[in-house]
Amino acid sequence: MTVYNYPRATTLKTAFQFCNVEPLEGEEIERYYVDLSSVRKTSAIENVSTILDFQEPAQFTTILFTGHRGCGKSTELKKIQKQWEEDYKVIYLEVNEETDINDARYTDLYLIIIKQVEFELRQLDLHFDSQLLKNFESWFKEVTKETEETVEKSVSIEGEATLGPRDPFIAKLLVKLLAQIKGSDKQKTTIRQTLEKDLSRLKADINLLLGDAYVKLRNKYPQI
Repeated sequence: MTVYNYPRATTLKTAFQFCNVEPLEGEEIERYYVDLSSVRKTSAIENVSTILDFQEPAQFTTILFTGHRGCGKSTELKKIQKQWEEDYKVIYLEVNEETDINDARYTDLYLIIIKQVEFELRQLDLHFDSQLLKNFESWFKEVTKETEETVEKSVSIEGEATLGPRDPFIAKLLVKLLAQIKGSDKQKTTIRQTLEKDLSRLKADINLLLGDAYVKLRNKYPQI
């Protein structure tokens, strides 16, 4: 058994400083996780795996986790992620890192989801169908009045680490739009109003891209 020699808090102040309500990840889960199943209801957490296990490919479900800050929601989700990464491609989103969670709109979530899915595909050397992507990019250019030049200039200034010069226009545009939504009330309102004018088109195009991503992943991992 491994023994870890960590400093102990001797005052209320140091105890507060040592407390960290951020979710446990990776090796931290194995090192610090405390099983509280004997004193709290854990059937909801166990049921997540059951629901996923009985779903057919391309089926969707929504599961709500709720609780006060620091109670272990994200840590439990990280555990579920680690368990299911053996059988599935898991995409974990921290929405609060992309937008103000206290002032989030569904249009923000659409952008965050497709941005992360595109990034995960790129990491696997996979890409959206070229025609679907072209249609989506053309529509975005039309409604946002953005061009390759304006987006390239903004992204280079922001220094986004997840992007390279050869990455698709849509990836760079999404980085720019989400940065504006998070950083400026005026730009946030303008972007949301612009996208909501043709919300059905936005949802339709994103669903087509998500469907294409599913096909690409199934082809890459036919054994799963």
